[in-house]
Amino acid sequence: MRVPNAGQDLIERRIVREGKAIAETMLADYADPPSFQLSGLWRQLRTLGARFSAFLRGAPIRS
Repeated sequence: MRVPNAGQDLIERRIVREGKAIAETMLADYADPPSFQLSGLWRQLRTLGARFSAFLRGAPIRS
C-alpha cells in the first residue's frame, strides 16, 4: 500500500502504512449489525425464557 509523501519522514510514512494495514486486517470480515427485526426479538425472548425456567428448575444451563 502506498502512502503519499506529504513532507513526513520515512519512519512517519511507515507508521501510517502499518496502521492502515492493521486497520484493513481488523475490518476485513466486518459486517454491519443486522437491523432490528421483530422475529429476532421473539427468538431471544424465547431463549431467555427457556434459560430462566431451567434456572428455576435447577437444571444445568448450557450455552
